[in-house]
Amino acid sequence: MKFNMSFIAQDVKTIHPDAEEKIRDLFNVNKKVTIYYDMDNTICLWAEKGKDAETLPLTRKKGFFRNLKPIDDCQTAIPMLQKLGFKVKIISACIDTPYCKKEKLEWIKEHLPSIRSKDVILCNIGENKALYADDIKNSILIDDYGKNIQNWIEAGGIAIKKSRSNKQRQIPVVRNHMDIFNVLEELGILEKAYQTENVG
Repeated sequence: MKFNMSFIAQDVKTIHPDAEEKIRDLFNVNKKVTIYYDMDNTICLWAEKGKDAETLPLTRKKGFFRNLKPIDDCQTAIPMLQKLGFKVKIISACIDTPYCKKEKLEWIKEHLPSIRSKDVILCNIGENKALYADDIKNSILIDDYGKNIQNWIEAGGIAIKKSRSNKQRQIPVVRNHMDIFNVLEELGILEKAYQTENVG
C-alpha cells in the first residue's frame, strides 16, 4: 500500500479525526533522523542526461547555478519531510568560482525557503560528505554521485541514489522525489502504521 500523500499535503484536521495526533507522534519519532540532500542533478538539473561534457564549461559562468531548474517534485517532498519531523539539510560541493556558493545559497532561498541557512553545507569538490554529518548513524544522504554514496555507507549512514534511469541497483533509489516516502517505509524509518488504510 502506497503512502497517502494527502495525509500530509492537506490540512491534517480535515483528513482524519486522529490525524493531528498522528502527525505529532510521528514528528517526535522522526526528529532524530537528518536527511541530507545533494543539489546538482539531485534537486536541481545540472545537466540533461548524457550532456555532462557540454555543461561543464558553462558552470564557470555567472548565473549558471542560480538559474538551474528544480527537478522531480523536490519543492513538494522536502517541506513534507520537514512537516513529518525530519531534519532536512542541503550538502553540496562547490567549484572554485566567484559565483558558485553565492548562487547556490540564492537558489535554495528561492526554491526551498523552508531550509534555514544554518542547514546548508557547501563543501569543496572531492570532500567526503560523510564528515559533515552530525550523527552519521541517524543520517540519510540522497545523492546522484556514486562516490558520495559509497563514502556515506562506509561511514555508517544510509544512502539513497537519486537516479534518472530504470536501472536496478543494490541500494534504495528515488527517481521522483515523492518516492522518498515509500523508500523510508521500506527501510522501516517511516512507520507503516501511517499508510493509506489507516488514515480514513
